[in-house]
Amino acid sequence: MRRKPYWIEREHLFDGTEYVCSCCGASFEEPWEECPACGVRMEKIKYDPVYVDEAEMMDILFEDELDGRTVPVSPTTNSL
Repeated sequence: MRRKPYWIEREHLFDGTEYVCSCCGASFEEPWEECPACGVRMEKIKYDPVYVDEAEMMDILFEDELDGRTVPVSPTTNSL
């Protein structure tokens, strides 16, 4: 049995929202009744909060967590 095609709604931290076809992986700014790339008829929209991963990556870039404590990263500190 084949899965029903759907849009994957990916909300980004700084780039807005994109809709990705579950069949071909093509990305668009809005959901269509049919995927413009592969022509399959969509049945639903599945939400994927990508912005959570992007926010976590920003945390990693700007600070370091160790044992639940937040330790600022500075260029002069090589180790704890």
